[in-house]
Amino acid sequence: MEEGVEKLTARVTVSAPGEHVLRLFMVDPGIAVDQIVIDTGGLPASYLAPPESYHRVFNSGPAVAPGVAAQDR
Repeated sequence: MEEGVEKLTARVTVSAPGEHVLRLFMVDPGIAVDQIVIDTGGLPASYLAPPESYHRVFNSGPAVAPGVAAQDR
């Protein structure tokens, strides 16, 4: 545990392509999940997680840094 963060890793093997569901169940109210990173290959090893990815259903549009115009993306 470093800086109050415990980084846990699990390997899940998916046998068939398509849509899959990841379910988390609360077991202890004192535990919080800050983020889940799913690596399908090619993610560089790092202490920090990669930037948040865009999803058309959950995000109205890709994030834009302050001061960056849409045409500059």
